[in-house]
Amino acid sequence: MQYEVLLIEEVENFILSLPIKIQAKIQRTLDLLREFGYKLSLPHSKTLIDGKKIKELRIKFGTDICRLFYFHYKDKTYVVVFGYMKKEKRTKNKYSWDRKGIIYNETDRGGIKCIN
Repeated sequence: MQYEVLLIEEVENFILSLPIKIQAKIQRTLDLLREFGYKLSLPHSKTLIDGKKIKELRIKFGTDICRLFYFHYKDKTYVVVFGYMKKEKRTKNKYSWDRKGIIYNETDRGGIKCIN
């Protein structure tokens, strides 16, 4: 079964800014999502918050770790909305999501800022 994976422009730019070998590994993981869709599980994909539809693609290349956040949009379509290179062992819970998949981040002053 083939699934469609859409990348927002910021994610495409982020991926293109990475070294070519990491880009290739990311492409392979995106191909796995296209092939397996909701059946893709660890070590490639993980649901972030129980009951929420936000998932992360987990890409590891040597000591480099990349995370791409995505959600199921409709039918056989997934949308990748955010990505970053992980620098710490544990992902800090500083991001929040609304029902539309918009990413919010806690500011230094304790407020919320939309980063999507």
